[in-house]
Amino acid sequence: MKFTKWLCAADSHGDQIDPLAERAFFEFNDYWKPDHKIHMGDAFDFRWLRKNASEQETRERTTADLEMGKDFLAKFQPDVYLLGNHENRLWNAAMSDDGKLADLASRFIVEIKEKIPNTVILPYDKREGIHQWGDRRFLHGFSAGIYAVRNTTMVYGKMAMAHVHAFDSFTVADLDHTDGHSSGCLMKVSQKYNASHMNTLKQNNGWLYGLKFEDGTTHVWRAERVKGTFILPSEFKEIRYAERNDGGAGCVSGSTGAEIESGGGDGAGIGGATGHESPDRALSPARDDPGGEGQARRS
Repeated sequence: MKFTKWLCAADSHGDQIDPLAERAFFEFNDYWKPDHKIHMGDAFDFRWLRKNASEQETRERTTADLEMGKDFLAKFQPDVYLLGNHENRLWNAAMSDDGKLADLASRFIVEIKEKIPNTVILPYDKREGIHQWGDRRFLHGFSAGIYAVRNTTMVYGKMAMAHVHAFDSFTVADLDHTDGHSSGCLMKVSQKYNASHMNTLKQNNGWLYGLKFEDGTTHVWRAERVKGTFILPSEFKEIRYAERNDGGAGCVSGSTGAEIESGGGDGAGIGGATGHESPDRALSPARDDPGGEGQARRS
């Protein structure tokens, strides 16, 4: 069975990025070697452009947020970049009737585009901001709250979204097994603005990734942070069944992830998995890191 591999980054938020989540994500990017890469939006924070920004936020320097967001995009080089509501602040500012603000925002947009010259950039728009790949739609997200994934799945069908900073999923009771997923984020989940908001306790670091098969069918996995370790359920075994004359089913063949031919045609599987290995991998901080923060590693 041939497939191609995909990987999504979401909500890295410029200077608000979580250092360990960033290191783990790029280690996984190197390990997974995705054929298709998507940034699902909010690569920058741009809090100084927020509609109800505090005086302190409007006076903050913009350099760190802009540079760290650009560095992340330059390193990741996504095939598709879906602008989120935070980037939308900058794109809107570029059309402002405040000439100085419009000029500054326009210059920032040029700098961002220069870092990802081969990337398709889609607007933050409920129609134009949707990326179709295989049977799944990828979007930043236009809904929040406990029903965000359910509501978005009912509108867009099979989908993957960002925006809510938390993992969630919803499956429609239909013949197509329509499923929707939201991604964890790459930013620091503990923020001053949400210190007293209990509903944000579900937010977590991580990312979505998966496979697209020859018929366009996609499969979704999540890499989720669990007490400093990122759990990666990416190894699998394929078992094919055929019906017997008596109406039962018999196993006719089986193959491991290592034996299934990849989209690149090199016969390599997912991390050299075998059917006898644990289906999980983990990226965790090294205990001997002298800096105390840890290096992401597989265990």
